[in-house]
Amino acid sequence: MSFDDFKIFISGAIKNGKNLNELHSLNIDLINFASNYEELIDLLLYYHYGEEAYEWINWFLYERVSFNGELLKVYDKDGNEICKSIEELYTIVEECRDKDVKEKPKSKSYSNDELNEIFKDFF
Repeated sequence: MSFDDFKIFISGAIKNGKNLNELHSLNIDLINFASNYEELIDLLLYYHYGEEAYEWINWFLYERVSFNGELLKVYDKDGNEICKSIEELYTIVEECRDKDVKEKPKSKSYSNDELNEIFKDFF
């Protein structure tokens, strides 16, 4: 995936999360609707980038901002702050993907029942 496409995807996912949170604050709950799409996107990300990159993307999207709005930080082994921007996330996940492609990403192993649950509303 090109950086431009990755940036559009990550920016869109962040905006979508904010929109869902705003709607939830108005007592409009779309989690059951949105979670099916998020599970599909997660599955595609996992298989495209591999497990380690998938974890970085999830951290950036869902854990980087604490409940009180504070930006959490991560550091490399030398104590340097990393993954501060979409550009740095892209570099990290591309490096992880290159490594995982060589190692063949592990299957996330869904049972038939789990797959049926994920896709039930689509068919």
